[in-house]
Amino acid sequence: AHQRGAKIICLIHDLSSFRNKSLTPHEEIMRLNATDVLLTHNHMMRQWLSEHGCKVKMIDYEIMDYLHGESGEPHEPVAGNYSLFYVGNVSFKTHPYLRKLAEIMPDRDIYIYGHHPDTEEISKYNNLHYMGIVSDRQIIKSHMGDFGLSWYGESLDDGVGRIGEYMSYNNPHKISLYLRCNAPVIVWSKAGRAEFIEKEHLGLTVNSLATLDEKLKKIDYKEYRHLTDNVRNINAKLKSGFYLDQALRQAIDYLSVSST
Repeated sequence: AHQRGAKIICLIHDLSSFRNKSLTPHEEIMRLNATDVLLTHNHMMRQWLSEHGCKVKMIDYEIMDYLHGESGEPHEPVAGNYSLFYVGNVSFKTHPYLRKLAEIMPDRDIYIYGHHPDTEEISKYNNLHYMGIVSDRQIIKSHMGDFGLSWYGESLDDGVGRIGEYMSYNNPHKISLYLRCNAPVIVWSKAGRAEFIEKEHLGLTVNSLATLDEKLKKIDYKEYRHLTDNVRNINAKLKSGFYLDQALRQAIDYLSVSST
């Protein structure tokens, strides 16, 4: 592309050197340094890349857009009695925290959508409901659950293990899916998107899921409505491609100035 006079803007979806170790950091940085502008998830990822030798211009695109699917309506929950939903790999082997969470909040319903279910184990918990493998369009339109849960790894407390640690650096696409559902989200307080969630008042950031039940009990109906009103505003932006468009404009402006 460079030989033909083109400029390269690279949008990062995942870092292979970090998530699945299919590349070393050096191998990945070598490839990324061959581009002209990198669109990075957040300042944490940008800092990690810089520390590992990335030299090109980096621009955060804040959150992944989610263009398709018709938005549903926010739920009308009973204040304090909010339910949760999680979309993704629901295997207890990969995410044992799901089992632990069901155990510590037995009176709160948790709806899980996705693949690799331990159906026999799930059936042991009256509050854990496996909803099957459902298209994102259908989830957006008619999901169960009042708060979307974005959590990875083994522990209720923090980013333990390779997948859990990656929470600090990436913007999970499922957060965008939850927001398209008009649902407030729950994320780890040190996650890459925690700052965005707090700034826009889109849900809860917690140090540990062990404290979640008490936090949910304190949220009254007015506060929940305030969260869903904020979510609805971000929902419209995600559906329109606002965040990618904004990042691309910055990248193009930078390339225009740097080439003169």
